[in-house]
Amino acid sequence: MNKPVQMEKSGIEEKKKLHSRYNPVAEAEKYINSLSLRQGILFLILIEPGMGYMIPILEKKVPDAKIVVLHVEDAYPEGNVQSLLEKAIPDTEASTIEIIEWRPSLSLYKERYVRLMVETVAFIKRTDANKRTTVYFGKKWFRNFFRNIAIIEEFLVPEKHTGSCIIAGAGPSLEEALPIIKRLKETKNIFVLAASSAVEPFLHANLKPDMVVATDGGNWALFHLFSTLRLHGQNRENKNTLAVSTVAALPSQAASSPVLFMTDGSLWQKTVLAGLGIPFLNMVQRGTVTASALDLAFTLFQGNVFIAGIDLANDDIRAHARPYPLDFYMEYADRLTCTYSVAFARTAEAAGSMNIYAEWFKKQIPSYPKRLYTIGRNNSVFSSFPSYEQARWTSGTIGVSAGGVLYKMIQNKAKNNTSQKAKTILTAALRDSSTIKQELFDLLSVQTEEELIETICRVLKK
Repeated sequence: MNKPVQMEKSGIEEKKKLHSRYNPVAEAEKYINSLSLRQGILFLILIEPGMGYMIPILEKKVPDAKIVVLHVEDAYPEGNVQSLLEKAIPDTEASTIEIIEWRPSLSLYKERYVRLMVETVAFIKRTDANKRTTVYFGKKWFRNFFRNIAIIEEFLVPEKHTGSCIIAGAGPSLEEALPIIKRLKETKNIFVLAASSAVEPFLHANLKPDMVVATDGGNWALFHLFSTLRLHGQNRENKNTLAVSTVAALPSQAASSPVLFMTDGSLWQKTVLAGLGIPFLNMVQRGTVTASALDLAFTLFQGNVFIAGIDLANDDIRAHARPYPLDFYMEYADRLTCTYSVAFARTAEAAGSMNIYAEWFKKQIPSYPKRLYTIGRNNSVFSSFPSYEQARWTSGTIGVSAGGVLYKMIQNKAKNNTSQKAKTILTAALRDSSTIKQELFDLLSVQTEEELIETICRVLKK
């Protein structure tokens, strides 16, 4: 039986108004029996259940479900409800989650109750979207993981640094921010983390990021890295360091770039990497590379963090700073699909996802450290943060070598048989860990052990 996860607690005196004075247990039992609970429920989210009389009843009625309790409290910082739910409930389909309300709470708490419900529904929609993405990409991510650990020659060991960092997204406003970034690089001790899609504008401005962040597992993401790796090929002493998701799509040329691995927190990834002696950072999976870059900056740097080019919005028919690696698609326009039409269609398609990311940032911002500054316009959700001109600069070092490498490196000495070793480690872990087994069931969209083994063999043979 799962112990209920209590997010917050409310005052007992106030809660007494929510229940029958004579027999609150019978009242709760009658209410639970009136509900039509679906089959296959794995998680129950209770919205302000008062004194919790219905919890023991639910534990008996749905013994295999994990119960997460949310109380209406002023102590909830804005945006933290979804973060707490993320920790309590892994990515799963919406059909496995059931919200149970204690309706008397609505009358008592009113707007606060409604806000808690809205946050919970938003979390379920997002986790369901993540699950659908996993179903679509799961097998490819799995294959990418084993390919990446096999081809990389040098791994970076993450270390804390006292200096400051600039995060650069690929929004249209990056074009205006690049001269400022260039000036800061020339006058301050500052490190630049750029999203892979922002590298082309940097190179066009004769500026090289210190590290490129890549998290996308789709094949189109390869085009974002070609310019970085091409520059590396021209000057092998000036290596381009990469911070990548373990399941990101990487070109084979990335093999000679020093790489910092970021896992999504799954046990199967951590087990394999630890078994191989490969260093990594545990990072929560985000839907956008700029969010991952921000997480990385707050994890590695103790100084100020500056953001640029995080527009999360269109500028007319432009969704990205120029030059953009995927603009070559528009070169194939004809009289029926002119360049402006293609650009408009692409921008309109991107607008929906960018709005989702903007809303996510809006909820997440209150939890960020108070050392975030902006360069240029960025999205309006960041308007509460001061401009870079108001920042106080420290003399902290960031350990950048002449080659732009931020960390110590270790060689992949077992490169030739890394993939086979990884498979052996994973196979052994499957026998010992039900958690890893369930993670791979979800990732590879299978339901039995036989299907799991067959799918692993098939995917890794490709």
